[in-house]
Amino acid sequence: MIYKITQTIFWPPFFILAKIILRIKVINKKKIDLKNIKGPIIVASNHKSRIDPLLIGLAFPLFNKIYPIRFMTADGYLKIPILGQFIKLMGGFPVFKKQGIEKSLKLPLEILASGGAIGIFPEGKMVKDENSESGAKIGVAVLALKSQSPILPIAIKIKPLLKYEIIVGEPFPLQNLIDKNIDVNSYDEMKDLSQIVMKKIAALYY
Repeated sequence: MIYKITQTIFWPPFFILAKIILRIKVINKKKIDLKNIKGPIIVASNHKSRIDPLLIGLAFPLFNKIYPIRFMTADGYLKIPILGQFIKLMGGFPVFKKQGIEKSLKLPLEILASGGAIGIFPEGKMVKDENSESGAKIGVAVLALKSQSPILPIAIKIKPLLKYEIIVGEPFPLQNLIDKNIDVNSYDEMKDLSQIVMKKIAALYY
C-alpha cells in the first residue's frame, strides 16, 4: 500500500516533468491498450541505463491499472543514502544476489499473486551493445512459470542525442510456448526459456 501512496503523491509531477525533459518515443507495436492492461504481469526489458525503470514507467499512460510496477533492483543501489530510500519508496526491492533464487523471487511471487506488476531485466545487468549476445538469467522463466503470469516484452533503444525509444510488444504466457513436462528446477531448461524471453525482446527492434 505504501508504494501506491508514494506513487500517487510523487509520480504524477515526476511523470510530467520527465516527459518534458526526456526525449521519449513510445512505439506500441501491437496497439495494445496500455491504459487498461492489468496484473498480474511481468514487464521484461533489456537494460541500457540506470534510468530504465523510469523509462518503462513513462511508456504507459499516467493513469493505468498496473502502477506501481515494482522493479527488482541491484542490492548496491538500495544501500546508497537517500537514493536507496527513494527507490524503496517507489517500489524497488533487492535481488539478493548470490543468496539463492528462492529468496530473490519470494517477494515478486507474492506481488504477482496479489495481482501486481513486476519489472525485471532478464540479463541481470546493463548491456549497452544491442548486438551483444549476453545471456539471460533464469529468474524471468522461473518467475513466469511459478506465478503463471504473462510476460510483457519491452525493448529500450538509445538513439543519438539521448533520444529514447520504448518499444512495447504483446503480453504472452511463457507456459504456452513449452512442453508441459518442463522441470522448473532444471537450470538448463529455465536458461533456455529465459533466452526465449530475450528473443521476444530482441524481435521488437525489427
